[in-house]
Amino acid sequence: MDLPPSGPVPEHPLIPGGEPVVITDREGIRTIEEEIRRHRVFAFDTEFIGESSYDAQICLVQVATPSNVWLIDPLLGADFAPIRDLVADPDIRTIVHAGQQDLEPVARLAGRPPASIIDTQILAGFARLPYPINLRELAGRFAGVRLGKAFTFTRWDARPLARSHLAYAADDVRYLFAIEQGLMDEIGQTDQRGWALAACAELEQPQRYRFDAASRARRLIAGRRLSGRALAALIGLIEVRETIAQQENVPPRTALRDDVLVRLAKDLPKSEAQLVATRGLPRPVVQRYGARLLDAIARAVATPSAQLPERELPDERPVDRVRIDALWALCCAWCHAHGVDPAVVASRREAAGWYFAACSGEASGPAEPWRRELLGEPIAAFLRGDRTLGFTWADGPRVRSP
Repeated sequence: MDLPPSGPVPEHPLIPGGEPVVITDREGIRTIEEEIRRHRVFAFDTEFIGESSYDAQICLVQVATPSNVWLIDPLLGADFAPIRDLVADPDIRTIVHAGQQDLEPVARLAGRPPASIIDTQILAGFARLPYPINLRELAGRFAGVRLGKAFTFTRWDARPLARSHLAYAADDVRYLFAIEQGLMDEIGQTDQRGWALAACAELEQPQRYRFDAASRARRLIAGRRLSGRALAALIGLIEVRETIAQQENVPPRTALRDDVLVRLAKDLPKSEAQLVATRGLPRPVVQRYGARLLDAIARAVATPSAQLPERELPDERPVDRVRIDALWALCCAWCHAHGVDPAVVASRREAAGWYFAACSGEASGPAEPWRRELLGEPIAAFLRGDRTLGFTWADGPRVRSP
């Protein structure tokens, strides 16, 4: 059903009015390029389908300046490569919301990472707002509009798109300038501003967009107990799964589920018959790729103990669990007292790592300079016994003066 747009566009110098313009040709792209270069800033978003292919299929690219909103349609012939290159241009500021997935094709297709990125979801975490927060809440707060609900099951590859879909897609970028300005005003000229910009700049790191089997393995097993040998097998299996996904042109988790990989890493099967007996492992995958899976497992089994990857964290004893919970609660209070949502800074798992490092007499805390300044240095001093942290409560925690 072709529903009407979410509401009238308010008059605001940072909110482009009018209907979005659908772009399908090079001349339209050239017009957008010229305006973006004139403003030196633009809002960027994409609509994509990631469930049916190895690389997500980009179906629509939304672009806005403070004057106009465009919807670039690659499926109708528009080449958005020039816009993609602008996202990677350090002289052009790009505003996104929860933008990592939208930025991934830039790094992959442009051959260089995005640059000069401002992510309004990240900014919100430094403006006494929850992280993550959805665009709808921010648009209501800073633009005074009530956006329609997300089109969760939209087939963005279907054409023609309904007017309601075009309006929804345009709204994803239309209000980002006003939201960014509102968030910056809330943050003010404080330490939080520098921390927020440094957090956004992490989206410009090339490693965020590279395949790293070891990092994926450690994220996958978060909270699970896995031996070093099983972890080595899991890393190898993730590498094989990536190859299978590329060859079959399907998402990695479609090629092989995460839980199946973990089961294989724990069981360390030695034969095709044992693979077939693994619940959730499709027989066609065993027939086509069983030898590769078994080879990855065999390499892990043959790896000398001294060369196995170390487990990220020791097992938590009951006493450790209580202390880590207390430490994490302290980290959360410290972040909140500085107007920052702790979820944008660290996690309980990271706090556990700091705790175990301190127990071993090692340096602890986050590596990134802004995280060290905000949280790492005071927490490290606290763990050493060199500092006492105190709080008062007035509509939330505040750091108590000595």
